[in-house]
Amino acid sequence: MARPVGDVVGDLQEAVRAGAELVGRGRSAWDADRVHRLAGEAIISRVGEAVVQLPEEVRAAMPAVPWREWRAQRNL
Repeated sequence: MARPVGDVVGDLQEAVRAGAELVGRGRSAWDADRVHRLAGEAIISRVGEAVVQLPEEVRAAMPAVPWREWRAQRNL
């Protein structure tokens, strides 16, 4: 059973917030801490998984978004 679109969009929003928080910690934190890098991988994977769950009509309504590339990012 497909999840409600609002739930999937909420997952995307949360992943974007987490990504912004991670980026906000700066490059030196990224370079110095393996956990930061692993968190970045997890965030990218979550975005990819959420994109897979979006209905085709939602993706079709926003053709400028590189949906295929985002889906592919979950396969690290």
